[in-house]
Amino acid sequence: MYFFSSNPLSRHHDYSCLHADLVSMFYITVFVFKSKLHFFKILSVICLVVFYTAIYIYYSGNFIQMLLIMQKLDLTIVIIWMLSLQFFTDRNDFQPKKIPAP
Repeated sequence: MYFFSSNPLSRHHDYSCLHADLVSMFYITVFVFKSKLHFFKILSVICLVVFYTAIYIYYSGNFIQMLLIMQKLDLTIVIIWMLSLQFFTDRNDFQPKKIPAP
């Protein structure tokens, strides 16, 4: 089954790539929302909204003339998001919050 989903000529390739992107972006956003990084929270929401909008345009066919612009915008925002998380955050930013003992 893995061959069929990883083969670019297969119709399942788009769906498997889409699910991998959605799951990974969602989990990164969850960890960002648990931190105190407010700028990255806003950037995560913008990234997800642009990504979901591009997916909607691609699969629905509505506003198809905007798809090229949305894909370029999505790619640019995701690259900025990933590079910002890599270079402007630290391991300590994502430590779980300690709850004081009663």
